[in-house]
Amino acid sequence: MSMRVFVYLLVFLVCAGLGAVLWVLLSNPEDQPPEVLRSIGKAGTGTGDMSGPQGVTVDRYGYVFVCDSNNNRIEKFSPDGRLMHEPWGQRGSDRDKLAFDLPTRIIVDHDDLYVTDQMNNRIVRVSTLGLFKGVFGINGRANGQFNQPQGLVLDPADGTLLVADSGNDRIQRLQRDGTFVSTFGTEGHGAGNFEHPTDVGLDRDHNIYVVDRDNNRIEKFNGKGEFIQEWGDFGKEKGQFDRPSGLVVDEDDHILVADSGNNRVEKFDKAGKLITTFGEAGAAARQFNAPQQVAVDGRGLVLVADAGNNRVCIFRKRVPITFGGTPKATHTLNEAPPFTPNASGTVSVSATPSTEVTESPVESLTPSLLPSEQPSAMPSPSASEFETESPPPACCASPPALPSPSVRDL
Repeated sequence: MSMRVFVYLLVFLVCAGLGAVLWVLLSNPEDQPPEVLRSIGKAGTGTGDMSGPQGVTVDRYGYVFVCDSNNNRIEKFSPDGRLMHEPWGQRGSDRDKLAFDLPTRIIVDHDDLYVTDQMNNRIVRVSTLGLFKGVFGINGRANGQFNQPQGLVLDPADGTLLVADSGNDRIQRLQRDGTFVSTFGTEGHGAGNFEHPTDVGLDRDHNIYVVDRDNNRIEKFNGKGEFIQEWGDFGKEKGQFDRPSGLVVDEDDHILVADSGNNRVEKFDKAGKLITTFGEAGAAARQFNAPQQVAVDGRGLVLVADAGNNRVCIFRKRVPITFGGTPKATHTLNEAPPFTPNASGTVSVSATPSTEVTESPVESLTPSLLPSEQPSAMPSPSASEFETESPPPACCASPPALPSPSVRDL
């Protein structure tokens, strides 16, 4: 190789390296799609399987709770994707035990879960250990009644619940025992109207964001329910929607929307400006089939209920590369006494709680059943249905197997 060729090659490599460094420095991680970690679940009715999951949430310990919607049950997974219990719930409409008819959305409030039981027109409350704690709501149009409720969110300012009362084309604000507080929205296509709202979220300023599904848009309101703005219309271009379903507001007040008909997730700032989008039709990594809900947690994870693929997909947000200083922590839980099996197969808790979750490489997890976490004692029943706790029921009788697309885990 001549000296001239060598010098040219050296200059090229130096420039390419500097260009790569410059790209890293100038690029905004928020504009980049999140990194793929793993998936949880596969099609079926057995333990750890899923059929059309439409809701997902994460508690402060990192445990993942899934509305296994077509199987009419809730499933709980460890932070690394292992099934923690027999599933909770069975198909039915009983008001004195854990029963569902299409559980659709789920949120966590400390040690309680609230689940929208869509076809039973009610909200079900259950502890994070699977203890049934009561229901509220019946079918109707009066205040405090529901018509196929879907999304819900807890307002930390006053502890009330905001519920997307989809069939009644409104948002209801309720106390956590179901006592009616207020409502806003009517059927229609104009500002402040709804056509089948399916989810609701809150930012740190207590602005309210609503997925107005059949109008293919997001609407923004202040805390009193007064209209502020809207964005989106029908289409496949970035920033457009095709039957959007779920919504979550992350810790940076970014709004992530499950754009179900377009098989993707779109991310906006609180003014409605598109930041990024990720996903396409399919069953491989970073592909979706009618995604229904998005959830985030304090570790920088993004979870998507990928209903048509009968799984939950887990991603990790990209973080800035820092040169000096300490980057913002994104993978530390607030509290974490995780339950782990010991050599004898029983479940124990470490005396010194570990708060760090180590993420595994990209892989598909087929959950294995762990022994149940059982409370040491259960409170005695009382007359109030929200003071009554019953042991979790035995694993539900599996409904007939439903046809589903072939799934290839991440």
